[in-house]
Amino acid sequence: MPKGIFIFSNGAQDITKVEAKYPEDLIISDKILNIIKLSHEIKEGYSFSTIIIGKSKFASLYTGPEFNHFINLYLTDEDDSVIFENALSYYSNKIMKNISTDKFEEVLPGIYEEISLYPTFDEEQKLAIAYNNEIKRLIMQKLIVNAFISKKDLLDWLKEELQIKGLNIDPILDSLMKLDLVKKSGIKDISDEYVFCTGDFFITRLPPSEIVELVDKKKIPESIASEFFSKVKDFFQNYSPTSEDAEIIAEIISDLDCYNTLKLLRLSPATKKGFSSVGNKIKDLDLTLQKFQSNKISDIIKDEKGREYHFLITDIRIKKFFPEYLLKIILKSYNEKSVPNSVVLDNLELLINTYDDEMERIKEEEKRKEMEGENE
Repeated sequence: MPKGIFIFSNGAQDITKVEAKYPEDLIISDKILNIIKLSHEIKEGYSFSTIIIGKSKFASLYTGPEFNHFINLYLTDEDDSVIFENALSYYSNKIMKNISTDKFEEVLPGIYEEISLYPTFDEEQKLAIAYNNEIKRLIMQKLIVNAFISKKDLLDWLKEELQIKGLNIDPILDSLMKLDLVKKSGIKDISDEYVFCTGDFFITRLPPSEIVELVDKKKIPESIASEFFSKVKDFFQNYSPTSEDAEIIAEIISDLDCYNTLKLLRLSPATKKGFSSVGNKIKDLDLTLQKFQSNKISDIIKDEKGREYHFLITDIRIKKFFPEYLLKIILKSYNEKSVPNSVVLDNLELLINTYDDEMERIKEEEKRKEMEGENE
């Protein structure tokens, strides 16, 4: 777990100034600030860097010239800085929105806690946070269409799309590699590295299967069950996935309060009092439930005694899958001889390894579920 977080700015006459830190007794010297600033050689846009100064290690994100701030985690020796790139890029928006407010000192400990918890997040949370990042989203969109691309061509394309001159994409690609979405590989007799797509994910809404199962088992009163099914049916009659809805889903799954609420409602409807079972994991329950209702994720159904139950009407999911569709794109590149055969063969080998790993993971998951079923 990181030792702390600190944010500093690069002001007039190139003078650095610590704007906020947590915990308060965190000691950061001017020397450390200047070395961190110098490590971000590219000042045109987003930049992430791992910095080791003596026995100290930092994960540092430069926000770009619009805000001109550096957001830094003071890491332990055991912390993997690459893992935190995804978290820092996501929480940087929240930090920049609040840093000038009077209440930022109250907000920062909570942000630090959530960033520190990031390595323990579920896969769908990590995928949602990645999707919220424009650069990562663009990279995945490009690879889904092309299957592979040289790192230089990818960088040039991103600069043009984002209208920036400088960008260090290696840390961004490294964080996508941690999610098993891409791989980087050097190709024999080719000077530039290639970036390959090895995973994809879909974002959608589904009927809440666990709640439907409770209804089927008669564990929910018939009068309530009837209203529940009516609401679910009304929603999905007119539902079709859109990019706008995908952004809403990703933002909600990325939010820790929302995700903890979602996990609870996936299992069972709950009254306001019932949410006490998750203790203080949900910091602002009222705001979270309001988000769910306004985005048609949950709704309130009253029982015969007038008690209000919050029902999940649409489950929201982000799920990774093996990109089998890429094989057609790769075959087309091979037939058209648009790239050297070595690139195609390397891509196929990476996909085979990815497929084997995925099959092994599925087998292990099935075994785990069987064991859990036997123990019930």
